[in-house]
Amino acid sequence: MAYRMLVIDLDGTLLREDKTISDENAEAVRQAHARGVTIVLATGRATVGARYALERLAPAAGEYLVTFNGAMTTNLVTGQSLAVHELTRADYDAIAAFLAGHGLFTYAFSRTRSLAPSPHPIIEAEARFNTIQTSVIDFASLPPDTPLIKVMATGDPNQVEAVLRSIPPDWQNRYQAVRSAPFLLEFLHPLAGKGQAVRALCRQLAIPASDVIGIGDADNDTDLVRWAGLGIAMGNATESLLAVADHVTASNEDDGLAKAIRRFVLADPPCSGKLKPS
Repeated sequence: MAYRMLVIDLDGTLLREDKTISDENAEAVRQAHARGVTIVLATGRATVGARYALERLAPAAGEYLVTFNGAMTTNLVTGQSLAVHELTRADYDAIAAFLAGHGLFTYAFSRTRSLAPSPHPIIEAEARFNTIQTSVIDFASLPPDTPLIKVMATGDPNQVEAVLRSIPPDWQNRYQAVRSAPFLLEFLHPLAGKGQAVRALCRQLAIPASDVIGIGDADNDTDLVRWAGLGIAMGNATESLLAVADHVTASNEDDGLAKAIRRFVLADPPCSGKLKPS
């Protein structure tokens, strides 16, 4: 079958460990785009953090962009936000209070800045990899209804795992908690998430799930890979993502994305995935 949309995670999928995009991956994405496939990048990064990938893949991936793990969807042609799901400073207070007893460092993102209560190496890393402005602030100085697009926590992977297991049951309808790296936990609006964002976009574009390929490597890609007509896990993916994927490709260091595109998009005829409900 001919797939109409290819949704690609960045870190650990499109990007190699040195945060660059190989010529093989870039060319495969461009060839898929030339065949009429809509290319959508879906990342936990801030919008500005996707700039390198968009420029590297041009003219592909120039229509829609999903950032902040599905909390924001942008029409790149018009510059308009198609969907934004935000938390508030009051949510930050509740989450930070909960995390304080678990030894994790808590910080947050607005649409344009990374915000932290004190200096921390993770903030330096966010500035470097996301190319986003960072600020150390007193969160209490912000009005309680100040929009924040996500609240982050970082620490030892075992501590992060312990927090995931101990999240209050009544928070399931208040927040969506996703693990974007072994040492990173993200709290999002309940309507956020890569899968939910892509599903909403596809409804606007009248593209059924069966016509979508979703590919990723981490736990925050789970809802996307599970929902897409063809869900692909990278060879370097987490065990939980491998468990829900329809297909496993090579790792991000071995151009697994390009291999998947050649098999399921560029082959003549292309291999097909399984049918899932929209």
